[in-house]
Amino acid sequence: MHAEKRKALEAAGWRFGDAADFLGLSEEERRLLDLRLAVSRKVRELREKNGVTQQGLASKLKSSQSRVAKIEAAAADVSLDLSIRALFAVGGILRDLCVRTKAEHELAVRNRVEEFCKQRAADEPVLLCNAFGEAPIVGEWYLRADPGEIRRAEVLAEAPRSAWLVRFTLDVYARPTPEQVLSMLGERASGWTIAESSEFWLPPGGPGDPGYHWIQVRIVRAR
Repeated sequence: MHAEKRKALEAAGWRFGDAADFLGLSEEERRLLDLRLAVSRKVRELREKNGVTQQGLASKLKSSQSRVAKIEAAAADVSLDLSIRALFAVGGILRDLCVRTKAEHELAVRNRVEEFCKQRAADEPVLLCNAFGEAPIVGEWYLRADPGEIRRAEVLAEAPRSAWLVRFTLDVYARPTPEQVLSMLGERASGWTIAESSEFWLPPGGPGDPGYHWIQVRIVRAR
């Protein structure tokens, strides 16, 4: 959603959030839900890959087919212990929950950077508004491979008309607004106004990682 439209809706009393916000989940409950989902997807994936039916898996677990169906649906009334046992029963290991997630994360970051670089003009510098260690390594690497000097704030002074600000936020539930991203420039924000902005969610890089919020803000010189 465009930042200005969202701001107008919030001023009118609307609240924005996700399913976890609606359910009132704590941070620990959110992460437990993410883990349940990761296990359930991997159980189904490996079961089908190995040609095992739900009934066959149920027999291995000394459980029922309906229980296996609930495992694969990440049902809340199924214990995590049983879900992990199901993962092991279809040939999975705990590392399986990390490898695929990391691969999906890196692919999503690369695709996002590629789309972003298609959007920016060749003469528009990019500034990464993250302290060292805050942005995902792969994200910074892909960004640096195209625009170049993404951490030298002086590039703004060299920008002819416009520039881009990019920020990653690990806590996707406390994502910054475009105005907050611009304010990170401090005194250098003077003389610049926000022209447009876009926000995206990037999948987690491993269990317990809630994922990254990406915000890109295009700024132009104030007239």
